[in-house]
Amino acid sequence: MKAKSEIFGGVVTGVYLLCVCALVYLKRATLSDLELNAIGDFLAGVFGPIAFLWLVLGYLQQGRELKLSSEALILQAVELKNSVEQQKELVYITKLQVDSELERTRSIREKREKEIMPELVVSVGSCICFGNECFTSFELLNDGAAIFKVAIEFGGRLNNLSCIIPEWPKGKVFNFEIKFNSDEPLIDEVVTVAYSDADYQTKVAYFEVKGFPSLGENEFAYLEVNPRISLPV
Repeated sequence: MKAKSEIFGGVVTGVYLLCVCALVYLKRATLSDLELNAIGDFLAGVFGPIAFLWLVLGYLQQGRELKLSSEALILQAVELKNSVEQQKELVYITKLQVDSELERTRSIREKREKEIMPELVVSVGSCICFGNECFTSFELLNDGAAIFKVAIEFGGRLNNLSCIIPEWPKGKVFNFEIKFNSDEPLIDEVVTVAYSDADYQTKVAYFEVKGFPSLGENEFAYLEVNPRISLPV
């Protein structure tokens, strides 16, 4: 469009100047008689239309450029909006990927925790009494993954049974014998089993040990050992 305006202006200007030249040629005999102010008026009259023509063409060209600039700004705004939408979609997709990775990591961690988790199973033997003296035992079996640096601590009256085990593999059983008198207070102690798993994480399991003496000729003393909680440290 700019080239067309320049061509049009150039053609019109050229034709106009040719006409002026023709007019000057025809009036050449009288030009020498003109005074300076008349010559100035002549030149102003000659070049005034050309200046006005190019002023109008420049104004029109400026309007077209402003319109193109506005359209370019609108296109940039649309592209910026599209870019923002794309960034939002990218952020959403990234969030989904992160959530998926976190879920996968959590699933792997839970699976690993189950693989290295011990399963401490307790079984209590029968209670044998000779007069007031009663004897019983219970077994702790690890039916899960191997654990290490095991510290078994008995509280209170059963403290003498505490021990440390370097490694407790699956299937290994430890037996603990307990002696108590039927006329003594009830046994109510806590056994703490602290250990490290295969990932070197320290955990603790607790067991409650309760002994019940006989209350009559037809009732026998007995012992209960029950797991209480298992917590990471």
